[in-house]
Parts: sequence; C-alpha cells; structure tokens
Amino acid sequence: MQMVQVGWWQWWCSGNRMAPNCKIASHQIAEFACRYPVAKTETPRRTHLETRRSRGSFRGDRFLNHRLEQCPLCQQLTNRMAMQPGTAVMVIGVLHCFMGAFAIPQVARPLKAIFRAGFFNTVRKHADRGAAAWFQLAGLAWVVIGRLMNLYERDTGSALPAEVGWALLALHAVGAAMMPISGFYLFLWPCFLIIRAN
Repeated sequence: MQMVQVGWWQWWCSGNRMAPNCKIASHQIAEFACRYPVAKTETPRRTHLETRRSRGSFRGDRFLNHRLEQCPLCQQLTNRMAMQPGTAVMVIGVLHCFMGAFAIPQVARPLKAIFRAGFFNTVRKHADRGAAAWFQLAGLAWVVIGRLMNLYERDTGSALPAEVGWALLALHAVGAAMMPISGFYLFLWPCFLIIRAN
C-alpha cells in the first residue's frame, strides 16, 4: 500500500480528524484529490493580522503567546485585544469629542449655545460656534476613518500601506508645530503601528 504525505489543504478538504502532515493510505485521499487539486501542498500563509497577533506587542508577549497557544479560549481573548491602527484612530476620535464637550471650555460653551439656540442654523456669523462645531465634527470624522482602516485590513488581510502612516505623521507634525500644547501627539500611536507593520 502506497503511503503519501498529506498537507494542510488535503487534510481540511477530506474532513479527516487525524493530525495534519501525517501519513495515510493513498486510497483514502483518492476520492477528494481530484475534486480539490492543488499544485503545491504547504501550510497556508498567515494573514497580516494573524502575524501581528502572534508576534505580540511587548517582549513578554512572546512567552505569553507560547503558553496561551494551548488554550483556545485564551487565544480568542488575545486576538480580540490585538490593537489595530484603525482602532487607535477611533479611540483618539472619541477622546477628541469627549474633551471638546466636557473638558475644554472654549469648545464646550459654544456647543451649549448652539443647542440652547435651537441647533438649526445657529452658527451663522458666530466664529466660536463654528470652531466648536468643526472641532466635534473632526473627532467624528476620525472615528469613521478608523473604522474604514479596520475594514480594509479585515477584507484584504494585509496591512495598511506605509504611505498612510507617513502621511498621517506629516499631517499631525504640522498640527503639533502650530499647536504644541494639543493632542496631536496621540497620533504617533497609530502612525507607529502602520509603519511598523510594513
């Protein structure tokens, strides 16, 4: 009886519960070998997100990942906690809106005036109200952009282009130069994640 080496793809398609890369009789895979032909049998390439999650964010994560690989529940939890650049941008956007509404008087007071005046067509020639409105809309825009980043990585299975990270870095470097005491430095976080992934 001829023995053959079975790779991941044949093992998955055959429905075998035997360990992959084990030796089984050739007649056991003959029925699906024609249905699922492959030019080369090899372990599937991991996606960008899987590589990032297995790599870990800190030096100690390598030891933890080695231990947690034996626990499926722990693996699911660590995968969900893996930070993506888009998630970081969304967090910054939410923080931006929160600070504008509650912690920065120059933004909070005009926002209250907008709602007290009836909201509709209440900005008009009030420069302070216009600045407060754009402040909040900018934060909401960053939430949408961060969500689009996550969808791109999920659907393509690849990292965001490095140009995105460098463009964000340049944009917020200009903002930090004009306003040194601001939250522009927070964008070093997603920029670093994007550039490091490439």
